[in-house]
Amino acid sequence: MSLSDLLTEEASSAEDLEYQRRVEEELRRLEEEQRRAQEETPEARRARRLAMLAAAQANKAPTQREMEMNGAAPHNGVKKEEEAQKDAAAAAPVPMSDEKEAAPVVAPAPHNYHSEVEKAKDERPADDFVEAAPQPEVKNANVTAKVEYDMFSDSPSKLIALAPVQATGDANSNLVDNYDDSEGYYFFRLGDLLDNGRYKVFANSGRGVFSSVMRVKDTACGDRELVVKVIRNNDTMRKAGLKELEILKKLAMEDTQNKRNCVRLISHFEHRNHLCLVFEPLHVNLRQMVRKFGGHGLDITAVRSYAKQLLNALKHLQKCGVVHGDIKPDNILVDENWKKVKLCDFGSAAYEHECEITPYLVSRFYRAPEIMLGLRYSYPIDMWSVGCVLFELYTGKILFSGADNNEMLYQIQEIKGRFPVKLIRQGQFVTKHFNQDFVFELRKIDKITGQEIREQHRFERPSRDLKAMLLAASPPNLEPAKLKKVHQLADLLHQMLHLNPEQRIKVDAALKHPFIREEIGTDPQQQSR
Repeated sequence: MSLSDLLTEEASSAEDLEYQRRVEEELRRLEEEQRRAQEETPEARRARRLAMLAAAQANKAPTQREMEMNGAAPHNGVKKEEEAQKDAAAAAPVPMSDEKEAAPVVAPAPHNYHSEVEKAKDERPADDFVEAAPQPEVKNANVTAKVEYDMFSDSPSKLIALAPVQATGDANSNLVDNYDDSEGYYFFRLGDLLDNGRYKVFANSGRGVFSSVMRVKDTACGDRELVVKVIRNNDTMRKAGLKELEILKKLAMEDTQNKRNCVRLISHFEHRNHLCLVFEPLHVNLRQMVRKFGGHGLDITAVRSYAKQLLNALKHLQKCGVVHGDIKPDNILVDENWKKVKLCDFGSAAYEHECEITPYLVSRFYRAPEIMLGLRYSYPIDMWSVGCVLFELYTGKILFSGADNNEMLYQIQEIKGRFPVKLIRQGQFVTKHFNQDFVFELRKIDKITGQEIREQHRFERPSRDLKAMLLAASPPNLEPAKLKKVHQLADLLHQMLHLNPEQRIKVDAALKHPFIREEIGTDPQQQSR
């Protein structure tokens, strides 16, 4: 029997007319709630939950006005105080709605870690690997904007605003029943203690496909600042997280002196069914840095310095038998002095012998052509990605920005010329891009008819010149020494972006290239043009 039928039956059998009237009002309220639940948009639902969270921090229910100001309909279970008192005085209770509503995204109640923290202080915990030096305390912990990392995004990550992490307080015990949101992300707040009280959360640093990221202080090591990556709580993400952990351990064990420009894993632990990875803190990523300096590109001395460090990281990866699989500006971190860079986010990484053919590995703008053609890929895909990143660092513009793999291959051939037929024959996905005569077909959808249009392009010769694009992005009256480095960068990029992965420049050769080997005459300094 449904709730409505039950209420009707109770009302009809009641002798008290006032009780029957209240039951009828309750039925109308339930119908209204049902209608609101069906019409409520995701934005309104999110606003309502935020209002509930804010109220939970104050240990009271959100008012109707608070939720309406956030753009949400009043919460279905909220009543005015006088109505609640009136209901309590009634002779018989009115059954509440059995409609299931999504659990509100709220912070868990504060946990008493006092005994655990005291126990942790007795014995200094050991890190998985060599400990990083204590970091200076950051005075402003309320980070208001960070980049959200999206592993295979269609476009570079956009700057998003983050609400400050909520301060600890007495939460409404009726709402505290969930540590994760509906997608498996861990919901945390300021002051949360992790790993038996060792790490204390003081800031939110964004979230991506695999995880959410928090900034913490290590209470066991002088409150040094670290970063904790909390993997989402589901089987797929956990499996990927364990693979990332395995690779990070391998990279750290082969780099005991921390000189190979790969982000440093400090430790790992479990927290409320989440795998947590602890890393050294770095300042911002390269995309944020370029935007910080106006988005016009960096000085050639800085590009050379970063190129050398990225190649050093690729050499270390190959020594360990690892393919990163998602190199882009968002996954390259810079220290606060703007001098040192490190590769991060190994969630897509794999050992070279485990690489499988897939058309969607690597964020599209930095995706090597062999991936899109369906060829077996290996270390050269990371070299291709680094080449795209270096062009973007100097010009401030994305080199290949196709809307899909087909348009990406079109733009690549505009600069590099047509693909060799021998290479095309080996691909598993070539029929999506070439006809039976191996002529490239740019595929579009007619905006009027909705039908697919195929334009054939033979690319007898490149129609866009890479060196000219670099020179056009250079500042006027560039001094001869730096102009020479721009020409050298163009030559290096041509070799990094060779269509045939087997002929693409190798790491050792790239490190010996004149652009890397020859000094400009001054120490590399990060600066905007």
